Amino acid sequence: MQKHGSTLIVIAILVLAAGGVGLASLPKPEPTPLPTVSPTNSPRPTASPSSTPTPAPTRPHTPTPTPAPTATPTLIPTSTPHPDIALHSPNPQGDVLVLAYHRIDEPEDRWTRTPENFRSDLEYLVTHGYYPVNLIDLATGKLDHVPPGRRPIVLTFDDSTAGHFRYLEDGSIDPDCAVGILLAMHEEYDDDWPLRATFFVLLLDAEKPGAPLFRQPEFAAQKVRALVDWGFEVGSHTITHPLLHELSDEQVKWELAVSKNRIEALIPGYTVRSLALPNGSYPTDRSLVVEGYSESAQLSYRYEAVVRLGAQPCPSPFSSAFDPYAIPRVQAIQSELDYRLSYYEKYPEKYYVSAGSGGIGGES
Repeated sequence: MQKHGSTLIVIAILVLAAGGVGLASLPKPEPTPLPTVSPTNSPRPTASPSSTPTPAPTRPHTPTPTPAPTATPTLIPTSTPHPDIALHSPNPQGDVLVLAYHRIDEPEDRWTRTPENFRSDLEYLVTHGYYPVNLIDLATGKLDHVPPGRRPIVLTFDDSTAGHFRYLEDGSIDPDCAVGILLAMHEEYDDDWPLRATFFVLLLDAEKPGAPLFRQPEFAAQKVRALVDWGFEVGSHTITHPLLHELSDEQVKWELAVSKNRIEALIPGYTVRSLALPNGSYPTDRSLVVEGYSESAQLSYRYEAVVRLGAQPCPSPFSSAFDPYAIPRVQAIQSELDYRLSYYEKYPEKYYVSAGSGGIGGES
């Protein structure tokens, strides 16, 4: 397997931002009529608003910012050779891990993974043969692009917290935020670790859809467009993070329709296809997570994939047990990661392994 190494210039300025959105139930919205904001059909713009510090890149490489005059670059040592990437026997009927991250910050706790530990997670995954894919690829069974012998894995990030994507004062991307770490991994491993992950963004305010996104509202549109341009997936996490089973059908439809619509308005030409249920709570009528029409918002919606919380691996998308509207996730905390990852090293035949394009067991 080809390995690539490169030297990454990072700026040793860390701006600590506010933490994440609490996971307690937030106030239910009043299903009052809202103006329809429909995304255009024009191609996705590649230039960011002029008020932003750097344009959203159109190629999956770390942007080269203009350093602040007082910034001193820190070089990452390259003396340590990359370890071999493990390959495994094809098995398109095995499990797939969908990992759920919330905050990337200090200190480590139930809902927070430190930048250092997140880097360690990724290093472990790449060297043990895992290969990142977007959730929608798993949900639709489009995994034939995974190299033969590699194990697909989905990284998901809930709540669009500050530690997911943060700009520093000089306009560069914080190397300790999730996006900065993922960009560095891609810079180091190139095609062996593509830019793939799914960010479930939480809007909180339907009238100001960019306000809470990654806690830098002035760069909200630039950030979600950059994520899509790089190859990541952006999905819905509702507007107000409610327990859906406590809402009326119309309130559920309002949350799901307005969230999808407002995100698409930030990323013209992009279609939001996936949804993360707040606290894993389904509405009383589960069919509402698939599609519906909100009378109060006068908007329709449709989703192709729904993830929930939990501590179970996902069945193969080619298994009869697979349900794209009930995809389980494993919480990315140390105890869960240790247990699941060690299990698949002990029983490698239990995990999904790609046969490559033209593969077997349902791949095509």
